[in-house]
Formats: sequence, C-alpha cells, structure tokens
Amino acid sequence: WFKPFGFKVWQRRAIMSSACWCCAYGADTSLACVLCCCPYQCEKQAGRVSPKRIPDYLKPGLGPFITCTQAPFPRKFLEDLDDPGYKLRVWDGEDLTASQLRQQIFRNIEEYSSPDYPGFVREGAIGGITYEKNASLENNGNAFFRLSADLKIPGNLAVALLSDARKIGFKDWAIARVQYFHTFPDEQTFMVYSMAPPGGPIAWRDYVDLSGWMEKEDGTYLQGTTSCCSAQVTTFPGAIRGTNLIFGYQFKPRAGGSVQATLVAQTSTGGLLPKCFSNQFFQFFLYLYLRDLEQTGLDMIAAGAGAEV
Repeated sequence: WFKPFGFKVWQRRAIMSSACWCCAYGADTSLACVLCCCPYQCEKQAGRVSPKRIPDYLKPGLGPFITCTQAPFPRKFLEDLDDPGYKLRVWDGEDLTASQLRQQIFRNIEEYSSPDYPGFVREGAIGGITYEKNASLENNGNAFFRLSADLKIPGNLAVALLSDARKIGFKDWAIARVQYFHTFPDEQTFMVYSMAPPGGPIAWRDYVDLSGWMEKEDGTYLQGTTSCCSAQVTTFPGAIRGTNLIFGYQFKPRAGGSVQATLVAQTSTGGLLPKCFSNQFFQFFLYLYLRDLEQTGLDMIAAGAGAEV
C-alpha cells in the first residue's frame, strides 16, 4: 500500500492491532506508521474517517520539536484580521481585503479551469488523472499545472476534506503542520499556515495563505488558496518561505454523486532549488493530492461518515 518514489513496503495484514505501535502503545510516529502491520485498523485510520473537523494538525513524531520552535502568531496581526477592511498583502504586492482576495481566487480558478482557456498542453495521464501544463502562464520558471479527473465523491465532501487540517495532513505525508489559525465570519474563509519537513537536499518550507470555498447555484464547488501576509508571520527557524501563486479546485457535479474535478496550481518553493527539479516534484504531488482526496472521501463514505461533514 505504500510506494514512495517506487519503493514498496509490504504490510502483513494477518498481524492486526496487537502488533500496531499506534494502537498498542499509543506511539503514533512516522516510523511506526511505516512499519506497523495494521495501518488501516489503528487510531490514525479512525481520524481519517472522522466527520469532526480539526483546525490544527501536527505530524506525529515532529510535534514536540515544531511546537517548541515555531513562533506564535503576532497578536496585532490576529486583531487586524477581525477588521473587514483590513488589507492583506498578496504575494504579487497587491493589497486586498479578505473578501476581495477570496473572489479573485474563485475567478482565477474558474478562468483557468475552463477547457477554452488557451495554451494548455496535455502532458499525459495516469490512473484516470490527466495533467497539462501552460507555458504562457509560467512565472519565474515555476510551471503552471492543470489536472482533471472524475472523482467518485460529492463536491461538498471534497471541500470539507480540504478544510480540515487533519485530513490534509493524513493524505499528504509531505506536510508537517497545517494550522487554520483564523476563521473569517462567513466560516468559509480562513488564514492557513502550513509547513513541509526537509528531505535530502530540500530544506524546511512554510507557507502563509488565505484559503476559502464556495458553492455556486448549479452545485459546483470551488476551493482555493493563495499566499499573502508573509511579512506578518515569522518564518519557521531554518525554513524557506514558499509561495502558492494559485492552488485551486473546481468540482462540477455529475450523475451518481461523483464530480468532474479540476486542479490548477502554481507554487514557488523559494530558495536555490532548481526549477526543473521543483516542478517535477510538484507535479508528482499534485497527482497524489487528487488520488488521495478521492480515497479519503471513499473511506469516509464506507465508514458511514461521509454525510456528516
């Protein structure tokens, strides 16, 4: 079940929870989750299918280090976010209120998701997921990707999963922390801090974003994120501040409760990482995002929790 970069770890399902470090010892660490023999029977799986929304996720095994090292969010900044007229400094230098930036995100998602938008070239398909690139939208060497697939989960469930820090952390093993540290009055817009751990030549990365979702009259759901307020939030010690230029989903309803999903994304990892490497790495993870989003939703439906979100 576990294939990171082509390496496969076989799990013996015959050995159940008595041999699971998570269940037997409460030691839910990254190493335990790789080596234990019942990854789908332990507390981690219970969290995967829980309808309860969790606003703060810490990767097991890294929690104590992160909480002791990360600086608190400035009180003045948190107070400013309560003001509807407060302008957020977007990654491109524009100053917009949360409401204005939210609408801009949704307009961009719809525009780039349209099959009529020029310049997208099909790169290939894998597992029913088609991925494209648009050279005309490239920004400082950062590629612009569009992925599309039919997902066998409803749009409202997909959006709920993308608004839950724990669900994001469980489906994305390259995430060390996700914090929804401010919720705006509409309860559909959030300020989010996220962090990716280092690996090989890749240093810690962290991001500060505005994230939100909406439902259109035809039942289409939009969910998206863009980076802002980077100067207001202290960078994690030793980390490089990344930028989500755009990261957004469109879920169009189809017959039988499924959706036509489109993901548009462009991210700058910052630092000295070669763009050719970061683009390939990013493309690989985008495929996993869509595949694992669907699987998490199917797990919740199978557990009878899909309708409770």
